[in-house]
Amino acid sequence: MQKLIFLILIFMGVFNITAQHLVGARSSSVAQNYKLPSYSHHRFEGFSGKQIAKQESKRQKEEEKLKNNYLPVT
Repeated sequence: MQKLIFLILIFMGVFNITAQHLVGARSSSVAQNYKLPSYSHHRFEGFSGKQIAKQESKRQKEEEKLKNNYLPVT
């Protein structure tokens, strides 16, 4: 009888833990408010921090060139 009660208590404890995990009751509010940076898709492609910085600076230089080419000088 004691073994049966013990098994029921263990089963209910495990079931309760998995139910909370699936619902997300144990997740912190910080994780819910986390926002990926704008270059996050580069991170998933495997670029390093230096490569991302190079691409950003190159993109900014190209934008400056385009602005200078298309905007009339007054």
